[in-house]
Parts: sequence; structure tokens; C-alpha cells
Amino acid sequence: MTIKDLLYKVLDYRYEWAAKELNNSEPARIRIAQIKALAQAFGLFSNEDAKKFAKDDYVTNAKVIEYIVVGHFLHVQSFEKVHPLVKEKILAFTKQHYPSVHDARPLRFGDIRWLFNDLFIYRQKLYEVTYPFGGMLEGFSAGLYYGRSLQHELNDIIEKNISEIDETLAMILDPEMRQLDALPQGYPDADLDSIDHDWLMENL
Repeated sequence: MTIKDLLYKVLDYRYEWAAKELNNSEPARIRIAQIKALAQAFGLFSNEDAKKFAKDDYVTNAKVIEYIVVGHFLHVQSFEKVHPLVKEKILAFTKQHYPSVHDARPLRFGDIRWLFNDLFIYRQKLYEVTYPFGGMLEGFSAGLYYGRSLQHELNDIIEKNISEIDETLAMILDPEMRQLDALPQGYPDADLDSIDHDWLMENL
């Protein structure tokens, strides 16, 4: 597993399972446990953070997601440890488009946090736009099917051009871009498709 697994799990959780009324559902509990375990494994939590986030309740879980999305995890990093490619891309951009600012104002650690938070919020919107349609269409409507086909075409274009955003977010989350050879401690190894299906059948 890589840091991108954490990224995609946070996007999914925020879109489908973060509501207060779903906090105690099995799909939500498993997902937030996976997120916490991955965040711990990739060093996003300090020891104090890990203790604070150990509780499994709505307020705590919401704070875990906020901690990641806002970029609070950067307090356990340092500017020196920011992935060099992230710094290079930012500086190359400012040098080309804002040369006076580039020469007068050095890159700061706060710039990395603003980049991460702003880019994550945008990525969340793209995730929601490109999320697969659920359910069955009732009957046949030529207009509706045509409209869906146009949406699918645009979604395909978005998904094919989203990799640099994901790569940038990943490099900020984990400058070392590590690969975990085993599931981290406390990570529930669950069949989420089956669990989601069973929960939906019981609750819808």
C-alpha cells in the first residue's frame, strides 16, 4: 500500500460516510479505522495525536479527517523534508508567471500547507463529479441516457488528467513515497464491497 491508498480512502469517506448519522455504521467504522491505521503508518500522527485520535466517536473521527484535509499533519514534518520535486515545481511556476514575487519572496512552509489544502478541496470536488453513477435507471429515456453519456465522456477526460494532482498531494503527505509491504497495525482487512452491499440491503 502507498500514501495514495490513504488519499483515496479519505476522499471516499468524506463523500459517502462522514455524516453523523452514518458514524456507527459498519462501512464507516471500518473505513475510518483504515484511515487512522494508514495515517499512523505513514507518520502523519505524532504520538500525542495517535492517543487523541484513538477514540471511535463522531467528533474524534471528524477531527481526524479535518487534521488530514487541512494539512495539520505537516506539524510533524519540516520544510527541509518537503519533497524536493514539490518545491521545484512551485518555484518554476512562480519564476515563469510571477518573476517579481519569485525573486522577492522565498518559498515558505506555509505555502506547502495552503497548496495541500486548496488542492485537496479541489480534488474532492473532482472525486464527487467523477464518482460512478449508482442505482438503475428506471425505464428508458433517450434524453437521460444521452445526457449520461456526455457526463461519462467528460469524466473520462478528467480521470485521465488527474494524475499530477494526486501525485502532488501524495508527495506532500509522504515525502518519502513509501510502499508498505504489509498491512499496518490496526488496519481492518475487510471486504468492503460485501459489507457495503449487506449494509445497504438492511438500511435502504
